[in-house]
Amino acid sequence: MICKHVGLPVTDKYCEHIPERVINFNGTAIMWGIPIITDGTILANRLEGVLHDKEENTCLVIVITIPSDSNINTKETEKLS
Repeated sequence: MICKHVGLPVTDKYCEHIPERVINFNGTAIMWGIPIITDGTILANRLEGVLHDKEENTCLVIVITIPSDSNINTKETEKLS
């Protein structure tokens, strides 16, 4: 969806689209499924996606969790921390 939004080529069926791990365009990098270096220990450090705007020197981190109804609060707290 992000690739399509910024005008990069994608397949008609999103479930069949396999983008490169790092895509650079217009001063922005889209990265997915790569380890992220942090100042603390994180058990699962492969985030779903990162948008890095090189001109503004900002990053948008995309983290997705699909918890069961019984642990929504736990997963929300985990992702925020």
